Amino acid sequence: METISTPLTPSPPKGFASWLDFAVETFDTRGPWVEGLFSDDAPPDRDAMRETARTELAKLRQQAVDARTALAGANFAPKGIYRFKTHEDANRQEEAWLAEGMARLALDRKKASDES
Repeated sequence: METISTPLTPSPPKGFASWLDFAVETFDTRGPWVEGLFSDDAPPDRDAMRETARTELAKLRQQAVDARTALAGANFAPKGIYRFKTHEDANRQEEAWLAEGMARLALDRKKASDES
């Protein structure tokens, strides 16, 4: 049996829940601000840039929660015991079941919206 090696994922810096949080809080706002100095428009407020990034991250997180909630309890694999030669084969089959299940859900939602 072949072992698949993966690089270690470093933990985010202390005080940050994720690397994305770290990136949003520490990204360099100078570039867009300096560009604004040389344009016809007023330079963007650096605090506003950072707050906008925080808001966008919060929206992305909410979309992820909504998507996860929409699929909660959804198990698209038929009942049974499955044996696969490799993890890749198992992953491929799981992805196929997921795609089929999501397509069925989308069709059901479309039918429901068409009926109303």
